[in-house]
Amino acid sequence: MFKSIKHIYSIVSIWLILINVWLLAAVESAPEKVVPYMRYITLFDYCVLFVFSLEYIIKIITKKRKLKYLFSFDGIIDLVAILPSILGFFGSLGANTTWARVLRLTRITRVLKAQNYKSRLTGVSALILPYILLVFGIEAIASLAEAKDYWTTPKDLNVSLGVVGFSVAVMLGAKLTVVSSRIYSIEDAICRIVGSMRDMWQTQGIQKELNSWSLYLESYITSSHEDKLTKAATMRDKTDALEAAMEENAISGPNSAGFHRDAAFVIHRATASIPEAYDKFLKTVICLYISVIIVSVPGVPGLLASLLTVFILGGMYYLIEDMDDPLSFEEDSFIDARIDALTYWNRKRAD
Repeated sequence: MFKSIKHIYSIVSIWLILINVWLLAAVESAPEKVVPYMRYITLFDYCVLFVFSLEYIIKIITKKRKLKYLFSFDGIIDLVAILPSILGFFGSLGANTTWARVLRLTRITRVLKAQNYKSRLTGVSALILPYILLVFGIEAIASLAEAKDYWTTPKDLNVSLGVVGFSVAVMLGAKLTVVSSRIYSIEDAICRIVGSMRDMWQTQGIQKELNSWSLYLESYITSSHEDKLTKAATMRDKTDALEAAMEENAISGPNSAGFHRDAAFVIHRATASIPEAYDKFLKTVICLYISVIIVSVPGVPGLLASLLTVFILGGMYYLIEDMDDPLSFEEDSFIDARIDALTYWNRKRAD
């Protein structure tokens, strides 16, 4: 019950922020059209300020570690959402001056907390929700700037946007090719390992060591990334011990060589990923590309273009990022390599 109420409040607070930001942007960009409704807009702004201030005070009172909350990400965001309004209300600027209203636009940062409220969403949509909401609010601020005389909307950027968009697609495509080929390579290697174990199982002296190694391999593969890094050394030691047992039982030749090659490949690939420098550069290019669209495409077309770009590029990025760890098997993982052959083999041995 409490979680449901908290979830509803979270969704309502996000919409309050977005509506408030767009109203403030409307006041600045088209003041003559909103003058008749100024009283209601101001009242709405005060209500939003009261709700978020009350929430901030309640959190400070109820938190056991108050200083930790005040200097945490959530605490800073909560403060930023109310501080400009308080300064404008009590300060010399006045609550309804232009600068006070512009400062209140920083309230949009609160939508970044949407990542904490995605429990009812699933898949990629849950991951990109905060960024979609953030872009929605930034577009409101951009529309405010577009109405000012000093703002100049860049023109003739179609070719540049097309080239950059194509470059982003190439970079995402290159990463997708690498990670998808890794998934299939891991699945093939596991199938070959199981095939080799079926042949070696005929040798009675190796069965105990082989069964222990196979169970640990499954445990290693299905562990979290942090546990894999810890278990990798043990996994390699067990593989060396298995190799010694195989030599004692005269198991050698191409089948043995292929088995160890595939085992080493799976152990290594379980913790490998795309180089961090490439990933950081890709994220930077995507963010810059979306920023240019927000600045250069005005009005409703700009809003639609920005939201669509965030959804498509953000969705592709997170999907490919998830595929980059094909042996995750955690609840928030979307795409994993299939290790059915190994799990079936271990289950049959247990029976």
